[in-house]
Amino acid sequence: MSANLPETPPRAPADDAAPDARRTTSRQWLAVAVLSLSTFVVVTSEMLPVGVLTPMADGLDTSQGATGFSLTITGLVTAVAAPTVPRLLGGRDRRLVLAVAMVVLAAGNALTAVAGGFGALVVSRVVLGVGMGAVWGLASAVAPRLVAPRDAALAVSFAVSGVAAASVVGVPLGTVVGNAFGWRAAFASLGAVALLLAVGLTLALPRLPRPAAPAGPDEP
Repeated sequence: MSANLPETPPRAPADDAAPDARRTTSRQWLAVAVLSLSTFVVVTSEMLPVGVLTPMADGLDTSQGATGFSLTITGLVTAVAAPTVPRLLGGRDRRLVLAVAMVVLAAGNALTAVAGGFGALVVSRVVLGVGMGAVWGLASAVAPRLVAPRDAALAVSFAVSGVAAASVVGVPLGTVVGNAFGWRAAFASLGAVALLLAVGLTLALPRLPRPAAPAGPDEP
Protein backbone atom coordinates (compact mmCIF):
# COMPACT_ATOMS: atom_id res chain seq x y z
CA MET A 1 0.00 0.00 0.00
CA SER A 2 1.59 3.20 -1.17
CA ALA A 3 1.72 6.20 1.11
CA ASN A 4 0.02 9.37 0.04
CA LEU A 5 2.71 11.88 -0.83
CA PRO A 6 2.10 15.53 0.00
CA GLU A 7 1.49 17.81 -2.89
CA THR A 8 4.50 19.70 -4.14
CA PRO A 9 4.20 23.31 -2.95
CA PRO A 10 3.97 25.89 -5.72
CA ARG A 11 7.18 27.64 -6.64
CA ALA A 12 7.69 31.21 -5.62
CA PRO A 13 7.65 33.63 -8.52
CA ALA A 14 10.99 34.56 -10.00
CA ASP A 15 12.66 37.66 -8.67
CA ASP A 16 12.25 39.54 -11.91
CA ALA A 17 8.51 38.89 -11.82
CA ALA A 18 8.02 40.17 -8.29
CA PRO A 19 5.83 43.29 -8.25
CA ASP A 20 8.03 45.06 -5.68
CA ALA A 21 10.47 47.93 -6.00
CA ARG A 22 12.55 46.16 -8.67
CA ARG A 23 11.18 48.32 -11.45
CA THR A 24 11.74 52.06 -11.56
CA THR A 25 8.56 54.04 -12.12
CA SER A 26 8.19 57.05 -14.38
CA ARG A 27 7.78 59.25 -11.32
CA GLN A 28 11.12 58.02 -9.99
CA TRP A 29 12.80 58.80 -13.31
CA LEU A 30 11.22 62.25 -13.17
CA ALA A 31 12.97 62.80 -9.84
CA VAL A 32 16.29 61.80 -11.42
CA ALA A 33 15.60 64.17 -14.32
CA VAL A 34 15.01 67.09 -11.95
CA LEU A 35 18.26 66.22 -10.17
CA SER A 36 20.06 66.15 -13.53
CA LEU A 37 18.65 69.56 -14.44
CA SER A 38 19.93 70.83 -11.12
CA THR A 39 23.50 69.72 -11.86
CA PHE A 40 23.09 71.29 -15.31
CA VAL A 41 22.20 74.68 -13.81
CA VAL A 42 24.92 74.36 -11.17
CA VAL A 43 27.71 73.85 -13.70
CA THR A 44 26.28 76.42 -16.11
CA SER A 45 26.29 78.96 -13.28
CA GLU A 46 29.91 78.16 -12.54
CA MET A 47 31.15 78.37 -16.14
CA LEU A 48 29.00 81.17 -17.57
CA PRO A 49 31.61 83.92 -16.93
CA VAL A 50 33.70 82.27 -19.66
CA GLY A 51 31.04 83.07 -22.24
CA VAL A 52 30.43 86.68 -21.16
CA LEU A 53 33.91 87.55 -19.95
CA THR A 54 34.46 90.73 -21.98
CA PRO A 55 31.12 92.48 -21.30
CA MET A 56 31.25 91.32 -17.69
CA ALA A 57 34.71 92.81 -17.16
CA ASP A 58 33.61 96.05 -18.81
CA GLY A 59 30.48 96.24 -16.67
CA LEU A 60 32.42 95.66 -13.47
CA ASP A 61 35.20 98.04 -14.53
CA THR A 62 37.87 95.41 -13.94
CA SER A 63 40.25 93.34 -16.03
CA GLN A 64 39.28 90.14 -17.81
CA GLY A 65 41.90 88.31 -15.77
CA ALA A 66 40.34 89.43 -12.49
CA THR A 67 36.87 88.57 -13.74
CA GLY A 68 38.04 85.16 -14.89
CA PHE A 69 39.57 84.59 -11.46
CA SER A 70 36.01 84.40 -10.14
CA LEU A 71 35.87 80.87 -11.59
CA THR A 72 38.82 79.88 -9.44
CA ILE A 73 37.09 81.32 -6.38
CA THR A 74 33.94 79.33 -7.12
CA GLY A 75 35.93 76.15 -7.66
CA LEU A 76 37.84 76.50 -4.40
CA VAL A 77 34.70 77.16 -2.36
CA THR A 78 32.94 74.25 -4.05
CA ALA A 79 35.84 71.91 -3.26
CA VAL A 80 35.49 72.77 0.42
CA ALA A 81 31.69 72.87 0.54
CA ALA A 82 31.04 69.58 -1.30
CA PRO A 83 32.27 67.30 1.51
CA THR A 84 31.63 69.74 4.35
CA VAL A 85 28.13 71.19 4.02
CA PRO A 86 26.19 67.88 3.83
CA ARG A 87 28.05 66.54 6.86
CA LEU A 88 27.40 69.69 8.88
CA LEU A 89 23.69 69.29 8.18
CA GLY A 90 23.70 65.86 9.82
CA GLY A 91 20.61 63.70 9.34
CA ARG A 92 18.42 66.32 7.73
CA ASP A 93 16.26 65.31 4.79
CA ARG A 94 18.51 65.34 1.71
CA ARG A 95 15.59 66.47 -0.44
CA LEU A 96 15.30 69.68 1.57
CA VAL A 97 19.08 70.12 1.69
CA LEU A 98 19.20 69.99 -2.12
CA ALA A 99 16.30 72.43 -2.41
CA VAL A 100 17.93 74.90 -0.01
CA ALA A 101 21.22 74.52 -1.88
CA MET A 102 19.47 75.53 -5.11
CA VAL A 103 18.04 78.58 -3.33
CA VAL A 104 21.58 79.50 -2.24
CA LEU A 105 22.73 79.00 -5.84
CA ALA A 106 19.92 81.29 -7.01
CA ALA A 107 21.05 83.91 -4.50
CA GLY A 108 24.61 83.68 -5.79
CA ASN A 109 23.44 84.23 -9.36
CA ALA A 110 21.25 87.14 -8.29
CA LEU A 111 24.16 88.75 -6.45
CA THR A 112 26.33 88.33 -9.54
CA ALA A 113 23.63 89.97 -11.65
CA VAL A 114 23.62 93.09 -9.45
CA ALA A 115 27.35 93.18 -8.62
CA GLY A 116 28.84 96.65 -8.96
CA GLY A 117 32.51 95.76 -8.72
CA PHE A 118 35.07 93.03 -8.19
CA GLY A 119 34.49 92.81 -4.42
CA ALA A 120 30.77 92.21 -4.87
CA LEU A 121 31.54 89.66 -7.58
CA VAL A 122 33.79 87.73 -5.20
CA VAL A 123 31.06 87.64 -2.56
CA SER A 124 28.51 86.43 -5.09
CA ARG A 125 30.80 83.66 -6.31
CA VAL A 126 31.50 82.50 -2.76
CA VAL A 127 27.75 82.20 -2.17
CA LEU A 128 27.41 80.39 -5.49
CA GLY A 129 30.20 77.99 -4.52
CA VAL A 130 28.47 77.03 -1.28
CA GLY A 131 25.25 76.14 -3.10
CA MET A 132 27.13 74.37 -5.86
CA GLY A 133 29.20 72.34 -3.42
CA ALA A 134 26.14 71.16 -1.51
CA VAL A 135 24.41 70.00 -4.70
CA TRP A 136 27.54 68.40 -6.06
CA GLY A 137 28.29 66.68 -2.76
CA LEU A 138 24.87 65.02 -2.66
CA ALA A 139 23.81 64.42 -6.28
CA SER A 140 25.72 61.20 -6.94
CA ALA A 141 24.79 59.81 -3.51
CA VAL A 142 21.09 60.67 -3.76
CA ALA A 143 20.55 59.49 -7.36
CA PRO A 144 20.72 55.71 -6.68
CA ARG A 145 18.26 56.10 -3.81
CA LEU A 146 15.64 57.43 -6.21
CA VAL A 147 15.37 54.28 -8.36
CA ALA A 148 15.22 50.50 -8.18
CA PRO A 149 18.57 48.87 -7.28
CA ARG A 150 19.19 47.53 -10.77
CA ASP A 151 18.95 51.08 -12.19
CA ALA A 152 21.25 52.71 -9.63
CA ALA A 153 24.28 53.07 -11.91
CA LEU A 154 22.14 54.47 -14.73
CA ALA A 155 20.55 56.97 -12.35
CA VAL A 156 23.96 58.24 -11.24
CA SER A 157 25.07 58.61 -14.86
CA PHE A 158 21.87 60.46 -15.71
CA ALA A 159 22.15 62.75 -12.70
CA VAL A 160 25.72 63.83 -13.47
CA SER A 161 25.10 64.10 -17.22
CA GLY A 162 24.11 67.68 -16.49
CA VAL A 163 27.83 68.45 -16.27
CA ALA A 164 28.50 67.61 -19.91
CA ALA A 165 25.22 69.19 -21.01
CA ALA A 166 26.17 72.42 -19.27
CA SER A 167 29.38 72.68 -21.29
CA VAL A 168 27.73 71.80 -24.60
CA VAL A 169 24.37 73.56 -24.18
CA GLY A 170 24.20 75.62 -20.99
CA VAL A 171 27.18 77.94 -21.41
CA PRO A 172 26.56 78.61 -25.14
CA LEU A 173 22.89 79.32 -24.41
CA GLY A 174 23.84 81.62 -21.54
CA THR A 175 26.28 83.39 -23.85
CA VAL A 176 23.51 83.97 -26.39
CA VAL A 177 21.26 85.41 -23.68
CA GLY A 178 24.14 87.54 -22.40
CA ASN A 179 24.91 88.94 -25.85
CA ALA A 180 21.26 89.62 -26.59
CA PHE A 181 20.06 91.03 -23.27
CA GLY A 182 23.22 91.71 -21.27
CA TRP A 183 25.35 89.53 -19.03
CA ARG A 184 23.37 90.55 -15.96
CA ALA A 185 20.20 89.17 -17.56
CA ALA A 186 21.97 85.86 -18.17
CA PHE A 187 22.83 85.44 -14.49
CA ALA A 188 19.40 86.64 -13.39
CA SER A 189 17.82 84.03 -15.67
CA LEU A 190 19.94 81.29 -14.12
CA GLY A 191 18.87 82.45 -10.68
CA ALA A 192 15.21 82.20 -11.66
CA VAL A 193 15.68 78.70 -13.08
CA ALA A 194 17.49 77.63 -9.91
CA LEU A 195 14.51 78.76 -7.82
CA LEU A 196 12.14 76.77 -10.02
CA LEU A 197 14.33 73.71 -9.60
CA ALA A 198 14.32 74.18 -5.82
CA VAL A 199 10.54 73.84 -5.98
CA GLY A 200 10.86 70.93 -8.42
CA LEU A 201 13.21 69.03 -6.12
CA THR A 202 10.83 69.50 -3.20
CA LEU A 203 7.90 68.15 -5.20
CA ALA A 204 9.58 65.41 -7.26
CA LEU A 205 11.92 63.80 -4.75
CA PRO A 206 10.74 61.62 -1.86
CA ARG A 207 11.85 62.22 1.69
CA LEU A 208 15.51 61.24 1.91
CA PRO A 209 16.76 61.06 5.49
CA ARG A 210 20.45 60.39 5.85
CA PRO A 211 21.05 56.60 5.95
CA ALA A 212 21.93 55.26 9.39
CA ALA A 213 24.86 53.36 7.88
CA PRO A 214 26.18 55.06 4.73
CA ALA A 215 26.82 52.66 1.88
CA GLY A 216 29.99 54.40 0.81
CA PRO A 217 32.13 57.51 1.02
CA ASP A 218 29.91 59.43 -1.40
CA GLU A 219 27.04 59.57 1.10
CA PRO A 220 27.95 62.28 3.60
